[in-house]
Amino acid sequence: RAPEKDERASAGKDTLTLELLQAMDTVERHQTLTDKLQAEAARVLRLPPAELDVTRPLNQFGLDSLMALELKNRMQSQWGITVPLVSILSGPSVMGLVSILETLVDAVEEPSGNVPANASEDGFTRNVMDSKSAHQLLDRLPQLSDDEVDSLLKQMANLS
Repeated sequence: RAPEKDERASAGKDTLTLELLQAMDTVERHQTLTDKLQAEAARVLRLPPAELDVTRPLNQFGLDSLMALELKNRMQSQWGITVPLVSILSGPSVMGLVSILETLVDAVEEPSGNVPANASEDGFTRNVMDSKSAHQLLDRLPQLSDDEVDSLLKQMANLS
């Protein structure tokens, strides 16, 4: 039991921030988000992380609306990423949520000069995805399940 305690202690020490995620390359970011989200989802579902299949929809493990809200709040408070609750309730797997998180992390990135990428000349903010984020999402599209694509489409519909 001591190794489990050590793992939990070290997991709490390496804080994951939006800035840290943005600094990672895509492979490292994907693996980090998968590992962290699997651990958080398992914690919310009260399962050992090893028993949580990252490809199975979370609602098949008994995720209900209160658990979804808890998972949303954990991601927001610990990582600074706000995932729409409907995206979690729509039944994605951990991998589906990782795809959503990757899209959100990419969408938050700002070019130099601290001007939001979606700011227009008239000073209003537009809900658009930059070209780089759109291409990254399109590259991941063949790997996503139908449920994951539906979840991303719902999320994108909420932005407009």
